Parts: sequence; C-alpha cells; structure tokens
Amino acid sequence: MKKKIILVMILNLFNIKNSFNQQANTQMLTFFIRPFLGKDTKSGEKISKKLKIPGKTTETLTKQMFKDLYNTGIFTSYMGNSSISDINGQIKFLRKKKSDVVDIVISLNVKPVFMVSNTIHHFSLSKIEEAKWYRFEKIFNKKTKEYSWKVIEKKITNKNLPADILLISSKPSSIFIQTGTFPSDDDPNLKLPDIYAKKGISTALNAVKFLKIKKYFSPIKSDYKFDTQGYQEILV
Repeated sequence: MKKKIILVMILNLFNIKNSFNQQANTQMLTFFIRPFLGKDTKSGEKISKKLKIPGKTTETLTKQMFKDLYNTGIFTSYMGNSSISDINGQIKFLRKKKSDVVDIVISLNVKPVFMVSNTIHHFSLSKIEEAKWYRFEKIFNKKTKEYSWKVIEKKITNKNLPADILLISSKPSSIFIQTGTFPSDDDPNLKLPDIYAKKGISTALNAVKFLKIKKYFSPIKSDYKFDTQGYQEILV
C-alpha cells in the first residue's frame, strides 16, 4: 500500500513538473523590428500628397509597403535557436530563462570558439569596435504597481559573449535602439520595446555573414493549437 502511495506521489510530482515545463515552453520572447523613419520628412510629405489623389491610395500604400520591407529578413539568434524577422518585422523566440533581463548584441562579426573537436564553448566578437550591446530589463514599481522596460547601452569590454545573448546579425550603424524607460505589463511573455532598422540596411550581406554560424543554431518553428475560442501559436 505504501509503495502505491509513493508511486502515485511521484507520478503527481512528475505531472506537475511536466505541466510547468509545457507552460514555460509556450512563453515567448518577442519584439518587432520597425522601419526607422528618423528625420526623413520629405518622403512622408510626398506620400501624403499622393494619398489625396483619387485612385492613388491603394497603389501608393502598396508601393510604400514593399519599399519599407527592409525590416524583414533580418537574422537573429538566441540560446541555441535562430529566427528571422517576418513580413511584419517580428522576431520570436522561446523564453528559456526566468530572468526579466535580455541582453542584445548587434554585430556581423561573430565567430564560434571551440572547446574540443566540434564542441562550441562560446561565441566571440571579432572586433569590439564593430559591435553594440544593449540591456533590456523589465522592472516592477512597487509604488505605482506598474511594469516598465529600462533600456541602456552597455560598454563592451570583452570579446567573449555569454550563452544567453540575443544576437542581431547586422552592422550596428544599421540598427537603432532607443534607450530610456518604456511601459510594459505583467505578461509572462517578454515583449521588448520596438527596435528599428535603418534605410539602406543590407539584409543580403547580413544573411551571408550569418550563414557562417547558422549551422550552430536550430531554426524556430511555429505550431498552432486550436480550441473553441480560436488558436494559440506555439514555438517549437
């Protein structure tokens, strides 16, 4: 009898742990890469004028949409996985740690450092001066009961990158990250503030550079779980 009780307890503990892991695996780390408008007001004025011409609305918006697709096709990697920004500029990863801190490095020159044979110990920057490092930290204010993201730029003092770094494969000059404080919520999914791709970013060159290390990462894939209220996207 005691053996049966112990066995049932072990099975229950296993099911609770398994349920927790399944729930954790559905949580995401995500953000959008938006087209950086900056001070380009002339193009905005031209578009506004065209939109006032009868019959030009759909044509103008369609052309502008495809013209601004330089925020798509940007390669990224995070804790063993790779992802590429979709047509909306969205990047999705599985949330793999409890910490509300996300470190992002922007660089085209990253190389693997091997421990023995084909076992990678870590990744390293070829040149510190050709990279930028930003830290995103989700903070809860006990007085206001509100969540926010604090974004700062960090000085790079070491070429070696930690295992939990999120890499954006691009020249730092082609990506804009706004530092400061931004509103957030208590969602367990980490939804970072928007990141911006500047006009002229070479997604083709970035892709070629990333291909050198792409084989060391597993691509993120989406699956969908349907229920009576709709569907839920699950990353695998």
